[in-house]
Amino acid sequence: MNKEQALLQRIANRLGHSEPLKEKPQRDVIGAPDFWREYQLSLDEKIDRFSESWRALTGIVEVVDSPTAALTVLKNWLQSEQISRVIRWNHPELDNLGLDGELQGQGVKVDIWGKGGNFSMKEIANEAEAGITWVDYAVADTGTLALFSSAGKARSVSLLPPIHISIFRADQLVTRIGEIMVKLDEMNRKQGLPAGVNFITGPSRSADIENDLSIGVHGPKKVYAIIIR
Repeated sequence: MNKEQALLQRIANRLGHSEPLKEKPQRDVIGAPDFWREYQLSLDEKIDRFSESWRALTGIVEVVDSPTAALTVLKNWLQSEQISRVIRWNHPELDNLGLDGELQGQGVKVDIWGKGGNFSMKEIANEAEAGITWVDYAVADTGTLALFSSAGKARSVSLLPPIHISIFRADQLVTRIGEIMVKLDEMNRKQGLPAGVNFITGPSRSADIENDLSIGVHGPKKVYAIIIR
């Protein structure tokens, strides 16, 4: 038995088969099975499941009852991390939080993507100690953030700083990632797709060099999430 056959035999054994299949199995269903399409969680269950999954990925999450409380949590996090410079998306929800004045009053410099004047926004993002985004959707089942890129919502904000802080309302939670795919299909039919779609599940994890797991090599090493109930 050569190495390939030995590998296939081990896989077959793990699947409960005495030997590898000789023909591919028949599958009449296309896409996710019906039971999975129908699988839904209540709002409270979504919040609990996302929080559980996010923490399992070493992320930190807080559930708050108001935008004011969200701002308080954000300020506390920045203070505990001794952050003096952040960059954020140019997003109306972040504008409504009024975080710019509050953070600047705390001694934190706030840069807004697209408003860097003659300076390179990527360089500003690279120098920032934290990036703040407003999430488009969050997946409860896997603890995943979905960020849709556009002119004021560059992926550099969530990618370049060593800390990524995401904020969203509880009604932006979905149960399954497939629900976001459906929404993207609807967007494509109506107004077109966003410039980019980024799915973020925890901090950056890389294990492509000698299978040695490294955190924060190709993205943030710490991730925070605030859910406004």
